[in-house]
Amino acid sequence: MVDPLVVSNFVQQQKKMAAAAPDNAAEADSTSAGLEATKHALRTQLTATNVVFLPIFADDHWALLTVKKDEAGVRLLEWRDSLTQESQHCRAAASQILEACFVPAAMESCTLPPRRNSARQGVGSGTCGAFVLFWIEQAVRVHCRGESPCSMKWPLNHIWGLRLHKILASVKAIQDKTKNEVVRA
Repeated sequence: MVDPLVVSNFVQQQKKMAAAAPDNAAEADSTSAGLEATKHALRTQLTATNVVFLPIFADDHWALLTVKKDEAGVRLLEWRDSLTQESQHCRAAASQILEACFVPAAMESCTLPPRRNSARQGVGSGTCGAFVLFWIEQAVRVHCRGESPCSMKWPLNHIWGLRLHKILASVKAIQDKTKNEVVRA
């Protein structure tokens, strides 16, 4: 999975580059260098494995771009967005990443396809992040564990809440243990 901070950094640098004053060459050069470094990091991550997940965050919403390599080595795209009306901000960010990171020869198409999901979040529910996590887990079960796409039932909000609380408790316990070991050292 591509670090969401790298994706966010790329989107911010793209905006900064577009807004850069034409008379400030030093700022433009600095922004351009940062953007190229971020593009390189994205290209490296996107071509390293057979399945890569790019959680996209734009305009207070999460969506998911999945890049998969088929048997012939052709990269295929899947786009998922849980809003009733698809987020144009997320779509634009995903499209910018594709245009910046892939040459057309490496993929059949660099155009973001229509979204694949039919499940939608409730209006004002704020559960877009849970949808992205579910889609990633489902894809991992299919591609890494060989399970059928329907091996997981769609999670209910309270079940996701319980799972996240358990994960947070585990992470906190690990952080506390690490902190105690550092203090002892």
